[in-house]
Amino acid sequence: DGSLNFDSSYSDYLAKHFPQSPKKFEYVDGLGVSGDTSFGLLTKVTSDANYQKALAKANMVTIDIGANDVLPLIVVLQRELSKSSPNPATIQSLRYQLENVAIPSLGTNLAATLATIRTINKTNYLKIYVMGYYNALPYFPAKDQAYIVPLLEQFNHVIEMAAASQNAI
Repeated sequence: DGSLNFDSSYSDYLAKHFPQSPKKFEYVDGLGVSGDTSFGLLTKVTSDANYQKALAKANMVTIDIGANDVLPLIVVLQRELSKSSPNPATIQSLRYQLENVAIPSLGTNLAATLATIRTINKTNYLKIYVMGYYNALPYFPAKDQAYIVPLLEQFNHVIEMAAASQNAI
């Protein structure tokens, strides 16, 4: 309806519409940090009193994390692939880091974060929504898309499995 600006997140959008609900609603903003990684979120959830206080009384939590775990590597990989003479060893190393380190670490960190949230908030009615990702790099060349799309599928699968492990949606 035009009332949100580009600085608004999907949780801001949801919060704007929840006051229409007959249930009591309190929106806690400011816990999401632009540029954070899954490890950063895990650290905050396990050690930051503000996070723990908000989580303890929450009945709904939304999490959108992981892009910053992998995007720096994808950007470096794309730059290497776009060179006139890409270095095969560099490409192989970056792909290994993405597929075998960054993405699995995201899954491990996210599952631990969700488990910690469940420990902090012992209620049976807590709903946790974990967001997956769309292809935010559609402008990359078609030859790069052949690698990016399966990588994105792996990325989303790891998020989905972490969410499922802790009864999150």
